[in-house]
Amino acid sequence: MGITELVQLSRWYGSTPGYVIGGGGNTSYKEGSILYIKGSGTSLATIDEAGFVRMDRERLRSIWLRSYSTNASEREVQVLGDLMAARLPGEEHKRPSVETLLHDLLPFAYVVHTHPALVNGLTCAQLGETVAHRLFGEQALWIPYTDPGYVLSCKVREILDSRGREGKAIPPISFLENHGVFVGGSSPEEIRQIYDGIMSTLEMALRRRPDGKSLPVDPATIEQIQERLKTLVAPPHIPGGFSETQEEKSREREDAPLFVAARNTRELEFRAQTETTFSPLAGAFTPDHIVYAGPEPLYVPTLEELSPRWESYYRRYNRSPKIIVVRGIGAFGMGNTEKAAHLAVALFMDSLEIAAYAESFGGSKLLTREQVAFILNWEVEQYRSQVSTR
Repeated sequence: MGITELVQLSRWYGSTPGYVIGGGGNTSYKEGSILYIKGSGTSLATIDEAGFVRMDRERLRSIWLRSYSTNASEREVQVLGDLMAARLPGEEHKRPSVETLLHDLLPFAYVVHTHPALVNGLTCAQLGETVAHRLFGEQALWIPYTDPGYVLSCKVREILDSRGREGKAIPPISFLENHGVFVGGSSPEEIRQIYDGIMSTLEMALRRRPDGKSLPVDPATIEQIQERLKTLVAPPHIPGGFSETQEEKSREREDAPLFVAARNTRELEFRAQTETTFSPLAGAFTPDHIVYAGPEPLYVPTLEELSPRWESYYRRYNRSPKIIVVRGIGAFGMGNTEKAAHLAVALFMDSLEIAAYAESFGGSKLLTREQVAFILNWEVEQYRSQVSTR
């Protein structure tokens, strides 16, 4: 067992529908003093051995001995520097996953972290923690929402240390609120067996499944909406378009390409009926949804309201929406590349599924404005977005 098996395991979860989207999710394998971890923004579906970063586990452990700034921005820069310094020789051109420290903490040879909509129906639900304890008992940990990266790793380390002091074993499953799930095991076969158990257990607990039947979106309507969006994105109407970094905004002002991907389903048709039925989607469920689909979809009851609602959204977030939902027509993902537009709409359709599944576990629980703001301003996620949408 080793890196070859990790590549195969990663590709399976990356290419099997329902586990990850885009550059989401990450995997790792421990071999003595070396941790093989997925590179940031790399797609699991197509990853090869070169897509993993070899990390010095001793140097990773030394990070816990360091003291960092209490200022969040300064702290993240400092931690990133130490994380990059823990790369082994020959890996200097790669950037390890933001969850590297967490992977190293978990006492399993293989660790696979994914974001299935079915699982996030639980982790993004009002009663998620209660239901998780009832369904999985001591086989799973529940990790309250914490900003990803170093702070999340600190929280997990605290929980693991507490269990160690109490003489309790570390479960193979860790549910992360508003994030996803980590599964650890001694072999790829054990990982698959645990995941199969998670999915079947949650399936049996569902009261309703999303109606994913596709509905047509008129090509002429798509073209009409795309032309209207171009006038909204392009300067001087609103500077900066839907880009997130100053560099991207500068490029966009010079040449503002706009790609639009459209989708509609019966589930979306139901959700888009009114502001009230849409409210479970009026925000973001996880960091990945923020990275690829923006902090919140823009809901538009009629096309006549597109411009004023767009401008209100921009004033609120200082960026344009990546998703627009028009009642009776469908959802439109936007981006500077075709890939970015398709990823945006894919993540939004994932949100639709999560909201439907969450009904079985007490209803949707969205991230707070403070939690969203951290992700929007975090350089690590801006980097991941740039890499995975090229």
